[in-house]
This record gives sequence, structure tokens and C-alpha cells, in this order.
Amino acid sequence: MKYAGNRFKRSIVKFVLSLLGKAIQEVSKVDEEVKMEMRALPEGFVAMMKVLPSGPSMAVKKEGDRFHYLGSDYPEDKADLVVMFKNLESAFMVLTAQMSTHRAYAEHRISVKGDLVKAMIFTRCLNIVQAYLFPKFVAGIVLKRVPPMGGRQMKRLKVMLNLPFGK
Repeated sequence: MKYAGNRFKRSIVKFVLSLLGKAIQEVSKVDEEVKMEMRALPEGFVAMMKVLPSGPSMAVKKEGDRFHYLGSDYPEDKADLVVMFKNLESAFMVLTAQMSTHRAYAEHRISVKGDLVKAMIFTRCLNIVQAYLFPKFVAGIVLKRVPPMGGRQMKRLKVMLNLPFGK
């Protein structure tokens, strides 16, 4: 029965990473704060999130003033930044809002390979993306500081409507 549970968790993690990649792409099209953060990243910068040892992954690439979702088959050795969940259980807990990202990092459930300054920029972008995706009460659990959403409600609706049509 444990195997079935792992298969379920793996499917959920794969789905959520895909959704997150598409959300990063959509939010980067409409949110000025994300665009401002991205200016510090070099053109062609690739960020990847993956589950160790051989779990699901997703990657996004900076193209101009937005991120482009690259899917789940991007080679890790070509990414500039890799955010790695130590195992499937850690990824499942973070990606299903059972544990905050900062708590997972503090508990060594997440590690980063690449430039830490760029990792912080990407993390700030992810925080904004998560604020778009989650209702405020969930975002308060997942994020250390919930970015203000004032004036972003129509953009949030646009992002949500476009998510199914992302790559």
C-alpha cells in the first residue's frame, strides 16, 4: 500500500510543479513587481525545481521581461539555478501547503545549487506567484510575508483563466 501512496504523491507533486511553472510564466506577463525582480537576472537564465533523487521537475527560462515555462524534461546540468527538494515527502508537504517553504529550507528539506543572490530573486518571484495562486489564508501559511495583492485582483483572475492554456 505504501507504493500506491508514493505514486499518488508523485502524481500530485508532478501536477503542482507543472501548474507552478505555468503560473510563473503567466504572472511574469502581468505583474510589475516580478518584472522588476527579473531585471537583475541575465537573459536566458534558467531556474529549475526538482525532487531528489529522480522525481518530477519543472524549469522556467527568462526571455526578455518574462519567464517562459520549459516543462519537466529540462536537463539539470543546463540550469543556472536548481532548487532541490530532498525527497518526495518534502516536496509533497511544501507543494500542498502543509509546510512553508522557509520552514522546509530551515529543516534542510530544500537545497539550492547555483548563485544564492539569484536564488533569492527567484524566491521573491515565487512568493508573488504563490500569492496569486493561493487564497490569503493559505498564503499566510505558505509564505513568511504575503505580498500585498491590492490592485492585483483583475490580474489574478487573468492568470487563473490563462493557467490551463499555458505550455
